[in-house]
Amino acid sequence: MRRLNRAFFVGVALIGACGRPVPDAAPAVPAPATSLVDDCAPVTFDLVDANDVEISGDLDQQKQAMAEWALDRFDQADLLLPSRIHVGFDPDRSMCGGAAGICRPRHVPPEALVCEPDDGFMAQQLWQRITLLHELAHLWHWSQGDGTGWPDLQAIVGGETHDPTAPWAERTEERVAVVVSWGLLDQYRRPVRSDLACVELYEQFVGLTGRPPLGPVEIVCIPD
Repeated sequence: MRRLNRAFFVGVALIGACGRPVPDAAPAVPAPATSLVDDCAPVTFDLVDANDVEISGDLDQQKQAMAEWALDRFDQADLLLPSRIHVGFDPDRSMCGGAAGICRPRHVPPEALVCEPDDGFMAQQLWQRITLLHELAHLWHWSQGDGTGWPDLQAIVGGETHDPTAPWAERTEERVAVVVSWGLLDQYRRPVRSDLACVELYEQFVGLTGRPPLGPVEIVCIPD
């Protein structure tokens, strides 16, 4: 299945249309908060192995290492990404409309922005890593094109598809990003912004990617 997963997306992919649920003003959103996807519209780009992605952005050594770590997790799972991605960090959340993160597939290059506070604590750094995986998972999701030859994502994770009136957490595209980011994390006990049991997340990750989550994974999360 991993070989098939690559075969679907080598070359140029079409990003599916999506909503624009960004608030007009930037409300105060306490951490942890949800993420948003902005400026989604049909565009095309080249897909490559994640470790071959060209990263742009004003990143210090620590943030560059975090971005490279996130791409390596995608690479280990054989999940292709756009050949160029702009990665940004904004602890004030002004760039994300008050949310914890946002991705902009329509930008050139596509953007993944992390707006988690940066207070130096290990727990907060973990949420930054989770959010970065989450936003990259959105970019991976919209690299699936129109879904031709690909599993019914709504059937796997549920939620509402292409319904801009649905609460963001209940939309299929957000659930996909939650599942993929959980499956790529390298924590034994993995925090998640979801009410799903880890065994459900495990099964959904397999349904989305055709492979089990990357280790280490708690035994209780592995289906019988």
